[in-house]
Amino acid sequence: MKYTRKTGRRLVVVLSLIMLITMVSCGKGGLIGKNKGLNADAEKAGSVETEKLTKDSVVVAVGDETASYREMMVYMYILKTKYQDVFGDEVWTYKLNNGRTMSSVAIEQVISMITEMRIISRQASERGIELTGDEIESIRRFSETIYNSATEEDRKEYYLDTETITNVFCENELASKVFDSCITGVASGISDEDAKQITVQYLYLQTNGPNQNGIEVTLSEKEAAKKYKEAKRIRKNVKEIRDFKAYAQSNTDAVNVQITFGRGDMSDEFTDAAMKLKPGEFSPVVTAPEGYYIIYCVSDNEPELTLQKKEELIKKAQKENFESQYNEWSKNYEVVVSELIL
Repeated sequence: MKYTRKTGRRLVVVLSLIMLITMVSCGKGGLIGKNKGLNADAEKAGSVETEKLTKDSVVVAVGDETASYREMMVYMYILKTKYQDVFGDEVWTYKLNNGRTMSSVAIEQVISMITEMRIISRQASERGIELTGDEIESIRRFSETIYNSATEEDRKEYYLDTETITNVFCENELASKVFDSCITGVASGISDEDAKQITVQYLYLQTNGPNQNGIEVTLSEKEAAKKYKEAKRIRKNVKEIRDFKAYAQSNTDAVNVQITFGRGDMSDEFTDAAMKLKPGEFSPVVTAPEGYYIIYCVSDNEPELTLQKKEELIKKAQKENFESQYNEWSKNYEVVVSELIL
């Protein structure tokens, strides 16, 4: 892999997706992230700095694995370069809507990332996953570009050095490899049918639920029966309607009369009926908990949107698969964070 500045940003951003749980949250006494599901024989965390911070102080302990203040500050610097374009030079003092500063949020993110890196690195070791010499050398060269692009002020403030930056990105790359090993085969479980996107026009007569103005609607049995009778009448004469879309717009209880959608986007009754249609076909009156539908099929497959949806479903399944495994790993370690960095 050739490392570039874009690649470095990708590693940190991608890890916000790969590292699926924030198992750490601030706690009194410097103890953070003792999971409720922690195993009774979980590896106890080592000690952290409690008196005075130096660049070599241990600030995070995950089982017997530790991280120094210098390493934490490298992560902070990476996040600073990511957020600075959005929040400006005063990124760490920028106040969010909840009153918190970006600095406090970034510290929590860094604690989370370091914790996750240590846990996943253990998995890399157990699975025999390593970086090649060429990969390490490529990362080292990339780390030099980060160091060389930093101002002298930032180098001092964030304790930057090439070795620590290299170690951080090597561990991130190992985590990416562990992620890849964990999601092997997940994509094969997502079919084109699962992701299929179709386009339909429909007329909707509501009986229950919030209407297009957000007001809850609940019709009596008599009123609902009247709606059903009206839906049956329209369906019987639907072929006489020259412009179904225009007719639906004038008679529907929905905001829209044409949608492109897939499974999970509409009620099961609506989806099952629509997915059976071929272009140009009308459904019978579809009865759903929220009301009655008459559906007209415009397209029974939107290839580009189906491919896009499939990619989304694969990513979601991979995320959930990895999250499940990470949850189990995290139970095996106690996590302690120095109160001095909170």
